[in-house]
Amino acid sequence: MSRKLQHILAFTFESLELPELIEVTACILFVRSSLKRGGSTFEKHDHYNGSLLHFYRVERRQMGAYLCIASNDVPPAVSKRVTLAVNFAPVVKAPNQLLGAPLGTDVQLECYVEAFPNTINYWVKNQRGTEDEMLLEGPKYNVREERTGYTVLMWLLIKKFTDRDVGSYKCVSTNSLGKADGTLRLYEIKIGFERGSRVKDHVSIIGGLAEAAQSSGASSGVGDFYGSSSLSHILSMSFFIPILWPR
Repeated sequence: MSRKLQHILAFTFESLELPELIEVTACILFVRSSLKRGGSTFEKHDHYNGSLLHFYRVERRQMGAYLCIASNDVPPAVSKRVTLAVNFAPVVKAPNQLLGAPLGTDVQLECYVEAFPNTINYWVKNQRGTEDEMLLEGPKYNVREERTGYTVLMWLLIKKFTDRDVGSYKCVSTNSLGKADGTLRLYEIKIGFERGSRVKDHVSIIGGLAEAAQSSGASSGVGDFYGSSSLSHILSMSFFIPILWPR
C-alpha cells in the first residue's frame, strides 16, 4: 500500500483520484479515515463510490486520510491511501480572557490554536509605552504546549503572582499563511478581612473570575482557605458558594 500527501489551501476546489489505470468494469470506493487520538489505528467515517472525489470549498474539518480501493471480479483488490492536508492561517481562542488571583499564588493562562502547517507559538506581556516583552521559560514562567493534529493547547504558568504581573498578556501563533493572537487580562484579587466578626463569608465565582467577597466581616479561618501556593485553574461558573467558617 503506497501513501501520498496532498497539500491544498482552505476554501479552494480540489479532487482526489486513483492515479493508476483501472479497467472500466472496476468498482472504485473512497473511504475516509482519521487517526484516533493516542493510537495508530484508523477509524472509518464515510465512503464515496466513483473514480474521482471532488471537494468544493474544502474546509479544515475535511483533513484526513482517504483510502481509494479498486476491485472487480478478479481478486485481489488494490488500494492507495491519500492524505489530504488543508493549509490555513492560525485561529486563536482564549477560553478565559479575564482572570483574577491573590498575590503569592501560581496562575495559569491558556490558549487554543488551530492552524496548518505547524505554527510557532509564544507568549508576550503588553508593556505601556514600550515594546511587548516575550516571556521565556525560566524561574518566573513555565511555558508548554500540547499538539494534536492541527490543534495546539498553549499554557503559561506565572509563579508566585505579584503586583508587577498584573496586566495584559498575549498568546501569539504564526505560520507561513498568517498570524493571530489572543489577549488575556490578569488582575489582583485583594483579600482583606476584619477579625472578631461572626458573620459568614462567601466566595463569588462569576464568568471565569474568582473573587473573595465579604458580607460584613470575617473570622480567622479565611486565611487557611487562600493559603495554598498554587491557583492552577480559574473556574468558569456563575453562582455563589456559601462557606461557613468556624466561630
